[in-house]
Amino acid sequence: TTEIYTLSLHDALPISYFQRVYGSFFSNKTNQKLDAKLSRPVSNSQDTNMKSSPLRITLILWMLALPLFSQSLNARYELNQGVQAFKRNKIEESVYHFKAAVSLDDKLVTAHLYLATALATEYTPGVDQPDNVQLGEQAIEEYKRVMEMSPDNPNSAKGIAALLFNMKKLDESKEYHRKVIDLDPSDTESYYAIAVIDWTQTYTA
Repeated sequence: TTEIYTLSLHDALPISYFQRVYGSFFSNKTNQKLDAKLSRPVSNSQDTNMKSSPLRITLILWMLALPLFSQSLNARYELNQGVQAFKRNKIEESVYHFKAAVSLDDKLVTAHLYLATALATEYTPGVDQPDNVQLGEQAIEEYKRVMEMSPDNPNSAKGIAALLFNMKKLDESKEYHRKVIDLDPSDTESYYAIAVIDWTQTYTA
């Protein structure tokens, strides 16, 4: 069995299981049949039967929601694959899976956070080559996305501050360390980082 991270029990079932059980609902042929049925005029007798059968209505709504459910499940599958790759130190592979998870479910906060972390891991401090700089900038953008979705969590601001420091953008780094302190006044690392930045700007300018 594959270990699933940050998922509830029903999400932990493998993709193949849902494809076997609900596979017919995802086929184009089935969707076409369903569209045809929904577009037919409803006679009085049919209307009466429909009203007398709330279970039928529930079933139709459930069938219509299945593609969205499948998409979310696939996103969590990609997220798990990315975690497994990251644990094996296959960072590029993990980035691929985390990007896939984000494309499938853009509201999955954990996927954005893990993608930012993987990109930041690939970034090499002090190397100004365009590809490397782009990695750092992409990581910052993902961290900012996490901040928008989860504004009370200081970890993304801390990640941005560290990247900006390594990119020698000291004033911006200090700004994000202050955001960390606003969210978590007990974070001693950010106070220390600000002191290091002040010292660097004073004695190495």
